[in-house]
Amino acid sequence: MLGGTPEAIGDAYLRYSIGKRLCEVRTARGQTVQDLAQASSVPADSIRGYENGQLGLPADVMVRLLRGLGVLAPTFLEGILAQEPRPACVSRMRVGPSRTAPDLQVARGA
Repeated sequence: MLGGTPEAIGDAYLRYSIGKRLCEVRTARGQTVQDLAQASSVPADSIRGYENGQLGLPADVMVRLLRGLGVLAPTFLEGILAQEPRPACVSRMRVGPSRTAPDLQVARGA
């Protein structure tokens, strides 16, 4: 179980949710971590860190990753906001497929 302040627990859960969504979108688009690394110029090890919630995802890097995925930011974020709230103590357990993964929109010009 996670310990710490509510803010720290919330931050950890947000990193988990964003990472989970990034992994879902990437796999739904048929891309490997290496494919996304090449398309976004973000190191593969960093992508793995974002996907498993070990690293927070800076906005500028998120933009590069979403361009590499060909996905619009609102579509990506809807997938996070649509998830049912889960306890902050959830780590990398399996939680079923995204409800929106099949409905991904392709970014214009991608």
